[in-house]
Amino acid sequence: MFRHLFKPFNWGGTAPRAAFMVAILLLAMAAYGLPPAQEALGLPVWVGVTSFAVLNLLVISVVVRRFHDIGRSGAWAVFGMIPLLNIAVALWLALARSKAQTAQDWPQRRRHRIGQALLCLLVLLGLSRAFWTPYTIPSGSMKPALIPGDFVIATHVSDSDQPARGDVEVFRHPRNQLPYVTRVIGLPGEEIRMVDGQLVLNGQAASYTELPAFTEVMPAPGSGRPPRCKTLEAAAALCHKDQQLEILPDGTAVAVLDIMPASGDNTPAYRIPDGHYFVLGDNRDNVIDSRVPQSAGGIGFVGQHQLIGHARWVLFSGQIAADFTTFDWRWDRVLLGL
Repeated sequence: MFRHLFKPFNWGGTAPRAAFMVAILLLAMAAYGLPPAQEALGLPVWVGVTSFAVLNLLVISVVVRRFHDIGRSGAWAVFGMIPLLNIAVALWLALARSKAQTAQDWPQRRRHRIGQALLCLLVLLGLSRAFWTPYTIPSGSMKPALIPGDFVIATHVSDSDQPARGDVEVFRHPRNQLPYVTRVIGLPGEEIRMVDGQLVLNGQAASYTELPAFTEVMPAPGSGRPPRCKTLEAAAALCHKDQQLEILPDGTAVAVLDIMPASGDNTPAYRIPDGHYFVLGDNRDNVIDSRVPQSAGGIGFVGQHQLIGHARWVLFSGQIAADFTTFDWRWDRVLLGL
């Protein structure tokens, strides 16, 4: 019966009920067994994703041929991929009797290649997870570069990959170990401080150019935490913040937001230790970053060992309504580079 599993690119012919039962049993064992095994062995996420994708490639071919065995088109296999409905499909295939027919009654067809190609893409997607990780942006600490609802792709970094100034990095928060996204501003060995909201790097002050105000629509009451605003147009529900282009002494330019005078506008001078970085959120008055030491609940310096990935693109962006009835796509942010 196992031989029917090893025909992933043959969707012609038939497969008996016993082969189908073996395939479903293996898929169920993988679904329930892979996550705890992966956690116990400390394996990366992409290993489990790829393993499950490969197994699906094998099982789908058996499901298609099992439909042929009961005299139905293999196109019914599509319903086996829909949650909850797949249970009904599995019961149908497990209980239905085989028809008196031959494998020649169900030849391999050209349209089968479409399904096979899609499954191969799923496997390749799983394999590619060895090099990247998706992250969602839940807060506004990196506005205007990143906004809540952005789905970000970050490529993995190794211990030898050193970020450059201005890079947007994903790292593990030193206190709760959760992924955190912000921008690297200070490099190892440098001195950095804030004076009246102006960044001073190695004794040289950054320059600032006024940009058009950053404007966002206030969320409906009860649908989310409202953002902090410099000015608010209550009638139009528009929130405005001052926006400036911060140009560092080495030419690195970053768009930053200003809301009001805040405690983070003035800091002592920090000397960044070797192997560590000083990170700042672009929404300077609405973020906890390296300006707040770990002893006070902040981030402090970020060590090289805490880095997870380098944020490359916004894959897509949108906000789900409070009642889950609509999804507000932001088409201008699809495949947006960082």
